[in-house]
Amino acid sequence: MPVPIWVDPAAKSYRALGFARGLGASLSAAVLRNAQRAMAAGYRQSRTKGAPMQQGGVLVVMPGGDVVYRYASRVAGDHPPVADVLAALEAAVG
Repeated sequence: MPVPIWVDPAAKSYRALGFARGLGASLSAAVLRNAQRAMAAGYRQSRTKGAPMQQGGVLVVMPGGDVVYRYASRVAGDHPPVADVLAALEAAVG
């Protein structure tokens, strides 16, 4: 079953959702720890694309528009537990 993915080049949804943006969310001790963890796992930073000061998040949204899971990344490298996202998806689609 295909899962639609939407993008928002104007970042209107990021602002509406209150996702983090700015220097503090991009350069901090937590970011350095996250970068160190990623490098230790074999990941390397490639060319930066998009808005480097914009932090993301994860939403699981039902077809009617109900948000059943929301995670707003506080700093770069802050990701939700995959098990939580999968559990929300499983609960959403039954």
